[in-house]
Amino acid sequence: MARARNFKDGTLGYDYARPRGIAVTLDYAERPRKCLVERMKGLGFKSPGLVWLKLGLSGHDRVKRLPRGETAQRPPMTSGPPGSGYHSDYDLYKVAVNRFTGA
Repeated sequence: MARARNFKDGTLGYDYARPRGIAVTLDYAERPRKCLVERMKGLGFKSPGLVWLKLGLSGHDRVKRLPRGETAQRPPMTSGPPGSGYHSDYDLYKVAVNRFTGA
């Protein structure tokens, strides 16, 4: 069994032989919205082994296309069906993942 450090210098044991998953969610602190992971937890669902990577958005991550072909940086907007938060916008994921990976 391997050991992993958490943010408070404790250790958690977990087994790498079991299947794992990762949930990548977006969070805009100035206008927070619940993501699917938070909604599922609120209903009592548990996902042992699921790694939740919550990436922050900044106030200039959305690029709006203007009529004459120019672009302007804007704050992120919710998209998709009600309750989906910022998760339907592929461009927001791209910006957040690139910031996280240093690309």
